[in-house]
Amino acid sequence: MKRLSVLLSLLFLICLGIAPALAQTEMAGPKWGFGFDAGYAMPMGDFGDGFDGALTVGANACYMFTEQYGVELAGGWNKHPLKEDEDWTFQFMPVSVNFMAAFPTGGKMMPYVKGGVGMYSEKAEVEILGVS
Repeated sequence: MKRLSVLLSLLFLICLGIAPALAQTEMAGPKWGFGFDAGYAMPMGDFGDGFDGALTVGANACYMFTEQYGVELAGGWNKHPLKEDEDWTFQFMPVSVNFMAAFPTGGKMMPYVKGGVGMYSEKAEVEILGVS
């Protein structure tokens, strides 16, 4: 996990170094965007047969180096309890680096497409008599 975190951080910093070279003159300058999200994760399929839904939280940082192109670093967390036994849980944390391409329409709405690479850190945990 530590190696991957370092690798994703380096990739993000490299993208930040490339950004000034790609900046266009129409834009007033590079733009940063930050976001946070929270919701309810509903397991489906075989996973949903055994585990309940859970609170999910996430955060992201996006650097648009032109009006149209940018890069995003995103992460999240959720923890699902086993349906029959609250002492068993399954948690995972996604981390991804995404490339974004926006399509300015001249109005207030701007559709975009994004894709990238990421990883999921998974962890199953059981607590018996207060010991994990």
